[in-house]
Amino acid sequence: MGSPPATATTDLSLDEALACLSNERRRYTIEIIDDRDDPLPLADAAERVAARQYDVGRTAVTGRQRKAVYIGLYQTHMGKLTDVGAVDFDERAKVLTPAENTAVLADTLRRLRARFLE
Repeated sequence: MGSPPATATTDLSLDEALACLSNERRRYTIEIIDDRDDPLPLADAAERVAARQYDVGRTAVTGRQRKAVYIGLYQTHMGKLTDVGAVDFDERAKVLTPAENTAVLADTLRRLRARFLE
């Protein structure tokens, strides 16, 4: 908790941040993309989210699990994540990159996890 808080470059209301962080798949996606500098294909993000969600290694994720997470991310969560600047999503290329609010949301998650999961 010694690091200074991340700052967003666009306005993000408390309600928007909490709504974004209210879903486990969105939280995992934010954490995953925050650790990257390069674009992440949606298929890879889905595999990483599925591994966390089902508490297995990436190689143990089944095709059914990967597909369910991919569809959920694509149809439900990408729009919500891009609306609040949590990720940038290139729909044509199906790749995610960090956006203006990725760092502040990831930092908020780290602080909440440290506070409530100790």
